[in-house]
Amino acid sequence: LDDGSQGHTGNMGSQTKSLMHDDQIRDSKLLWALGNYSRFIRPGMVRVKCDIEPAQSVEDGVLVSGYKATKDGLVLVLVNLSSEQQRCDLGSSKAVEIYTTNSEKNLEKSSQKASSLTIPARAVVTILLEH
Repeated sequence: LDDGSQGHTGNMGSQTKSLMHDDQIRDSKLLWALGNYSRFIRPGMVRVKCDIEPAQSVEDGVLVSGYKATKDGLVLVLVNLSSEQQRCDLGSSKAVEIYTTNSEKNLEKSSQKASSLTIPARAVVTILLEH
């Protein structure tokens, strides 16, 4: 939420009265990236251990976290920190739903085979798995 001045009016920060009647709402990539978690990881889910093989560095690798509901199903969130796309094999030939946020996409839904997933460069990807 801002006054559209890109900070030039000085009305931002603690002086937000100008925003009461004349403002703009702008989304950000941080909002969409957080959506990869908050939209799919629900209260009551339990975090499960996930490992990536081969192990990758935190600076340029892929980070993964997994969450299980009481029902059958698993949510994986992968963060590709690399400037290159990464391949991922989840060991199943089933198609899975994925939601991607990167510089061009905002939680864009698609489907890929779990055995040959492509994680775009500098992206957050949520994968929905059902048992």
